[in-house]
Amino acid sequence: MSLTTPKLGFTVETKGNATILCIPDRYPLVALCLWFLDCVLIVMAFEHGHGYRRGPNFELPAVVVYGGIIALTILIGLCLTNTVKVTRTTQALLLARSFLGIPRKEQFSSSDVRNIRIYGPLRNNKHSRKFRVLFDYGDETITLAKGMTQPMANLIVENLIV
Repeated sequence: MSLTTPKLGFTVETKGNATILCIPDRYPLVALCLWFLDCVLIVMAFEHGHGYRRGPNFELPAVVVYGGIIALTILIGLCLTNTVKVTRTTQALLLARSFLGIPRKEQFSSSDVRNIRIYGPLRNNKHSRKFRVLFDYGDETITLAKGMTQPMANLIVENLIV
């Protein structure tokens, strides 16, 4: 009988003096809604051309329907592959987020980052698995990651505390 390592839900990498965490930040409910709209557009595309107007008919509504199918499919993929990359060095904490394919980077001085902590469960639901990892930077509270289990949040905090 061999022991297997538990699945973390995120990856930890060490390069020199930097610790790099890749944390999934996915939006499954948004993807589900987009998938529903995508299915509606696909049905509209198959229904187009049936009935009394048979044959190829290239109209503006058809372009909108087919373009919408492509755009929604791309957005679904982006919602399900979204990640947050946290790089911790002795000098700085770098957050690289991507929201629907648009990258955004924020850098925080390590000397001003304090109180890395877990917050949750959300909405006063004791049975919820939705925890957040937060830290204070000046007067602001910054969210590192959200929507995870408590053991996963604990591991993230342990990897970020120097």
